[in-house]
Amino acid sequence: MHLQLNVRREVLFLFLYIFLSNMALINEGATQGYSAVVLPILMSNTSSLTLNKMEILFFASTVAITPLIGSFICLITMHYGRRCTMIVCGVNFSLGWLLIASSYNVAQLFIGRVLTGISIGLASPSIEIYLAEISIPAWREFATITPNIGVSVGVLLVYFLGFVAQNNWRLIAAFFVIPSITLVLCNIFFLRESPMWLLLKGRKEAAKIALLQIRGLFQETIEFQEEFTKMVNYNASTNDLEMSENCQIDSSLTTETGKKSFLTNTSNKLKNIKRIILLPEVWKPIVILNFFFFFQRFSGTYVIIYYCVDIISRLNITIDPFLITVIVGIIQVTLNIISACCSMRIGRRSISIVSGTGMSISLGVLAVYLQFFEYTGIVAVPLICILSYVVRK
Repeated sequence: MHLQLNVRREVLFLFLYIFLSNMALINEGATQGYSAVVLPILMSNTSSLTLNKMEILFFASTVAITPLIGSFICLITMHYGRRCTMIVCGVNFSLGWLLIASSYNVAQLFIGRVLTGISIGLASPSIEIYLAEISIPAWREFATITPNIGVSVGVLLVYFLGFVAQNNWRLIAAFFVIPSITLVLCNIFFLRESPMWLLLKGRKEAAKIALLQIRGLFQETIEFQEEFTKMVNYNASTNDLEMSENCQIDSSLTTETGKKSFLTNTSNKLKNIKRIILLPEVWKPIVILNFFFFFQRFSGTYVIIYYCVDIISRLNITIDPFLITVIVGIIQVTLNIISACCSMRIGRRSISIVSGTGMSISLGVLAVYLQFFEYTGIVAVPLICILSYVVRK
């Protein structure tokens, strides 16, 4: 009975950490979906700030380009801890949303948009790594899927706010300062640093305390000790590998004065990295995953998210396009939750195959309709195609 209570408590604390960490992903989804509800307003003459066609394209595409900058910044901040990266991400999101909400000129609007776009590059890697490192082994697969749910919740929220607060794009932007600040405060006062990162830095005792707090335990249990021992052993094996590689490099890196040659050291490290990358167990997963994500990103997902209202309006669908976007958002959240639950049983590969096949059929039918039957007045067909595409996405 005591063991069951501990396990339940550990899972509850894990879910709490997942929820709080995903504040960053909610912001990511909101940033992606923001253009869908805002562009129709900024293109109209009723808005206090209007954009021309080129500015509209820049506004929408910025958050697809600037995450690359955030990813490079993430490489730097991750050396100072996962929490540090999440704090920087939250502060960046807060500044971006505040600039957008208070902007009365195009330059300020774009600066805010760029900041939120950079934050996307900070959010995704740091949150996914953090959740993978702190999760209970039995729940790790589920925990690493929840960022998709967080993003879809953010998209749903911004769609919903676009529906209930139409023409008030500043209020919508101001709302998302709340999860941004919440992320910062939670990381400062509640969330603990990743035990794996602490072990990597040689802080074993701090790692044990952090894991104890993450699991919501007041004292060590047998299960806790076993889990922590596995962490320590894994970290030790990783360090041993690095030390053996460094010894091989350092053996020939001494000058006449006994000091290391910086250029030779750098050259050998680059050669070592190249050697590791060329290992089949390294380059094959990299190639497969990059191709997978490449085709996933180019499958039209972001076109639907960024231009949902505009697309629905151009299809001559008589239903309020803002209402349809809310329905699209609800479908996304629901299906992401179902996908997260199913992946633990049937695997992600099967889900990906079904998803890709369904998306291809939906887009194919929509393309044929727009090419040959656009003016027939059968508005149900494009609506069904869009909803079907979202379901399979």
